[in-house]
Amino acid sequence: VVHNIGSAPVKSFNVALADSRGKVLAARPGPALEAPLDLNPRTVTVRLPRVEGAAAVLIDPDDSVPEITELNNRVLIR
Repeated sequence: VVHNIGSAPVKSFNVALADSRGKVLAARPGPALEAPLDLNPRTVTVRLPRVEGAAAVLIDPDDSVPEITELNNRVLIR
């Protein structure tokens, strides 16, 4: 599940699986996300294939979405 808690809509972005060195193993586009102007986060679900060697999920790995912080764009897979 990907969410937008910013003040601007997001037209498109990618979600990727990466190995422990950051190499992208698989990626899928995510749909547009409205800005949560009513203070309720907007969410979408992006399904990725199971890929051996995947160590992290990356949101916007191409850095195409301007953000105040990108600290929440990576989740480690355990």
